[in-house]
Amino acid sequence: MAMLSKQLETSESEKSEYIKRYEDAINDKKQLTDEYMNRITDLRASCRLLDERYYSLSKTLDSTKQESMDWKRKYEQVLSRHKSEEDQASSEIAALKSHSSAAEARLAAAREQSQSAQEEAEEWKRKYDIAVREAKAALEKAAIVQEYTNKQSQLREDALREEFSSTLAEKVGSLIFLLCTFANCWLPRIAVA
Repeated sequence: MAMLSKQLETSESEKSEYIKRYEDAINDKKQLTDEYMNRITDLRASCRLLDERYYSLSKTLDSTKQESMDWKRKYEQVLSRHKSEEDQASSEIAALKSHSSAAEARLAAAREQSQSAQEEAEEWKRKYDIAVREAKAALEKAAIVQEYTNKQSQLREDALREEFSSTLAEKVGSLIFLLCTFANCWLPRIAVA
């Protein structure tokens, strides 16, 4: 009886220990289930956040592409205007050369008539000098106008290029910042998972 009683006590002790282990196992399972559910919730929230960031980046990229096309169109307009101004300056120079040629023709006629009268020749010579001065002044003025036009066009083109480069650099910097933020935030979590 003593022996059976001792075995009974041992069995009761083992039973209590197994019950305790069973309850610990149940608690561990519950804790793991809670952690798993929390992890799933976090991953779903992260997935939503990633989707939102992707949508935002897509919108930013589309906006940047549109802005790039706008700057390209403006650059082409400025280039076309610059070419038109150059063509106009060339036509003005051609007209001035034609005017100069006409003045030289008048001078030649005056020289022919100078043989008949010295006074008339002096008058034509004076007119010729005035015409040549006007032609030279007109040519110089045309050259100055053309140089000024070229400089203004170059300045406008440089300003547009600088503004386009600055805007593009800002957009690319924002895009890189967002990509770096995404990489820093999610790559460690993905590696852990």
